[in-house]
Amino acid sequence: MVARILRALFEWVTSDWRHAAITMLGAICAVQLIWIEPALRDRIADRTFERDTARQERNDERAAHQQTKIDYREAQAEAARLEQKRLDRVRGEQQEITDAVEADYRRQLAGLHARAERLREQLQSGAGAAGAGTSIAMPRHPAAGSGSAEAAGDNGLPAAFDRDPAEQLERDVIATEQAIQLNALIDWLLKQNAIDPNSGDPSARGAQ
Repeated sequence: MVARILRALFEWVTSDWRHAAITMLGAICAVQLIWIEPALRDRIADRTFERDTARQERNDERAAHQQTKIDYREAQAEAARLEQKRLDRVRGEQQEITDAVEADYRRQLAGLHARAERLREQLQSGAGAAGAGTSIAMPRHPAAGSGSAEAAGDNGLPAAFDRDPAEQLERDVIATEQAIQLNALIDWLLKQNAIDPNSGDPSARGAQ
């Protein structure tokens, strides 16, 4: 049966050159559909995959580079924020110390001037004519320690060297003012020096 079909087909092809052309065209189409077309589709698919992969890798690289720049800018901003916070903390502690020392300094000056005024009134009324009790002892300064300055009239020497009591009083007032000022400066320097500029906890310095 198969032999008859093949013989009939052969006779049909060889009977006319146009039949042969049609047969050849059909064979070419069959080869195209069976072998060439699938191979071409596979090559196109491979090229498409390679193109898409390369494009995705390029996009990923660009995204990673962009993210790196964003992270760097954010890190810079965070570092600047922390540095500003540190500076604000240090300035705040410095200002607190300055305010506290200044308040104590003014308090001591006010007390000194009040005592001096009472002594002036005593001198004017004649209560201190002999010069006794006109020396003004400087108040003790707890923060200055052994480095505190001594006021005139508080060092064991005679309060007056044949001076008028009123004159000696004014000298004692000036000397005591200078001693209070020096003690306040020493206190301020010691406390400012105790500030830790790198500590993130403001209470850490007070706990030391």
